[in-house]
Amino acid sequence: MPFQEVLREAEQFYSQIDQEVIFRLSPIAGDEPRRILLNNGYLGFDPCHVMIKVASAHEDFPHVVIVEGLDDGWLAGFTAASKMTLKQSEAHRKIVTNIRGRVACATVYQNEQAVGFGMAVMEGQFTGIFDVVVDSSHRRQGHGREVTQALCSWASQTCAKFVYLQVQAENDAARALYHGLKFSESYSYSYFSRLKNMT
Repeated sequence: MPFQEVLREAEQFYSQIDQEVIFRLSPIAGDEPRRILLNNGYLGFDPCHVMIKVASAHEDFPHVVIVEGLDDGWLAGFTAASKMTLKQSEAHRKIVTNIRGRVACATVYQNEQAVGFGMAVMEGQFTGIFDVVVDSSHRRQGHGREVTQALCSWASQTCAKFVYLQVQAENDAARALYHGLKFSESYSYSYFSRLKNMT
């Protein structure tokens, strides 16, 4: 189907449920979708890199607790650490409660306080790591690394062969962290929406 028709049908569908259309374009989409979106008033935002590595076990992480399945306590902690609005947290909950695949929620503790969070989703040979966040008052103490490594170990122990994650292109600190954990950049993508024209 030509992308112009995809755009028309997407806009019709999402207008019926009062939602803004957001496209995610990877290099495989080619140049035409990007050109059409720009010509129709869309703007690109949040360029991201997808990074990947071979799954491997690490040492034990005594400060990290991993719970399989979606955990309400984890959701509450993640929402607080991310400083989400009520609307954002409700949207996030809808997304994660509809995840298909084997889910693990990781929480890192410091002095019995939950300070960092991350989620892994396993599908076949691949495990994706998502929603890695550390409370703003506890950053730059290695908690993000600890959560990521613990989830990589979980992936290895559950027979995944590869682990991947995504990181915003401008987040140099996170990219450096993941490079240090032997992740390499696989491909990049950007989002497109008319919402960014309204700011």
